[in-house]
Amino acid sequence: MKRFSLLPLVALAFAVACTDATTAPANSHTLLAPNDPALKGDAPPPPIDAAIEITISSPVIYSDVFEGVYFSQGKTAWLRLTNGQSDLFGTSASSNARFKKSDDRFSGMGTLMFGTHVVTIEDVTFFFANPDCGITGDACAIIEFDATLDGQSGHHGTAIAINRDLCNFGDGVRCPFPEGTPE
Repeated sequence: MKRFSLLPLVALAFAVACTDATTAPANSHTLLAPNDPALKGDAPPPPIDAAIEITISSPVIYSDVFEGVYFSQGKTAWLRLTNGQSDLFGTSASSNARFKKSDDRFSGMGTLMFGTHVVTIEDVTFFFANPDCGITGDACAIIEFDATLDGQSGHHGTAIAINRDLCNFGDGVRCPFPEGTPE
């Protein structure tokens, strides 16, 4: 009887098995990711560069325009102020200055500078969010909040954000901020 070495046979079986192993196993994460774009849903709208008029009511009224970014989708909206000095409006805000709406919950934080006066956002009491502001030209957001002014509590503020593209940057900056609060 002739003897055969098992080594070539094992090598052949291993080679055949390796060629089948290039497909992903049944529990691979790649199989869990949907390939059909319809399953992924609509992409969220892009954020909108905003001009934000903020007014603080005190015995003296302080009002100035800030830069920021507005985003709204579904029941969530936020308005983040650009940190540092604004090249367009000459105002500044802390890096965490923002307002947020999630369902019926409002929040806000950060510090705003009105010349030498320091305003700290304490509590957001109203947040009107317009998801179509980039299309309609209406206000993106109207926000009311409580704040401290130079460390003294009891002050109230209003922020009105519009699409910055609506502003006229000719002889001085003029932006068409709406008047009043929507009902």
